[in-house]
Amino acid sequence: HVVEASYRLSLNEQRLILLCIQQIKKGQAITPSTGFNILATDLIETFGVSSKNAYSDLKEVADVLFNRFLTIYRPDPEEPKLESTRTRWITAIDYIPSEGRLKLYFAPKVIPYISMLEGQFTRYNLAYIAPMTSVYGVRFYELFKCWLMGNKTVTKLISLDDLKELLDLKGQYPSIKDFKLKVLDRGLEDVNQHTDLAVSYENKRTGRKITRIEFTIIS
Repeated sequence: HVVEASYRLSLNEQRLILLCIQQIKKGQAITPSTGFNILATDLIETFGVSSKNAYSDLKEVADVLFNRFLTIYRPDPEEPKLESTRTRWITAIDYIPSEGRLKLYFAPKVIPYISMLEGQFTRYNLAYIAPMTSVYGVRFYELFKCWLMGNKTVTKLISLDDLKELLDLKGQYPSIKDFKLKVLDRGLEDVNQHTDLAVSYENKRTGRKITRIEFTIIS
């Protein structure tokens, strides 16, 4: 649900989320009071971020993440009339500058999905994510792993509008040329170059207009 939610984060904001998720141990109960420690050195060592002003940069990224939202569609199968839920990612940040450390706390509405990590939640490998330079590379990797659902190969047909909504780009990039250049091709280049997936796509037209994308994903 979280992977297929509608949201947009910067590359470093996504990295913070992934560093938190990596800390969850099997069977660990996550509550609103569960804090996730992030050191400035974590960003430096894991992602090769510059060490200059590392803590102030980490603080700045966390402060922006604090104001980010995501929209989860059909969040409760027992309440079919519930169309969507909008929630923040995190609700609190502790600052420990003397140790170059922050502590982040996930929002209550996100926690049930984060807690599914050992079961249905998509596994992340930070070694694949670390060298990526496109924010959309990370998002595409998440989506492709989700769509594979443990299979070796899958073909996924998705409308251009639905894909933009997943990426929180609805109404943006009306030109398919710009969308491919700045989002699709850049993101797939990162996925194909740095991860365990090989992905290609075909344009699908309605009349002369490209309206759908068909992805072929191989693990």
